[in-house]
Amino acid sequence: MELHAPSHEADLARLRRLAVSMDSAF
Repeated sequence: MELHAPSHEADLARLRRLAVSMDSAF
C-alpha cells in the first residue's frame, strides 16, 4: 500500500464518517 497522503485520506475518512453520523442523527 502506498501512503502518499495519509493526512489527506485521514481527513476525508473523518469528514465522511462525520457526515454519516450527522445523516443518521437527523
